[in-house]
Amino acid sequence: MRSLIRLLALAVVLALTYMGVMAQPDPLVGTWKLNVTKSRVTPGPPPKALTLVYELAGQGLRATITVVNSDGSQRTSHYTAMGVSP
Repeated sequence: MRSLIRLLALAVVLALTYMGVMAQPDPLVGTWKLNVTKSRVTPGPPPKALTLVYELAGQGLRATITVVNSDGSQRTSHYTAMGVSP
């Protein structure tokens, strides 16, 4: 009888853990920054900074990429990929 109770308790814990993992938002969504000191760029000088921002946009994913070049000039690009579901 005790083994059955332990087995049921383990099943409940595993089910709750699975539900918690499945409820997490898309792991891609967020802000990502390039660590320039740990990166290798060939050819040419590395950028001073690079930031990617991913956010949910309806049934898609919107990306904003901002690059600060080695000369200090900045460039920003946007795009939305539709049909991407988390």
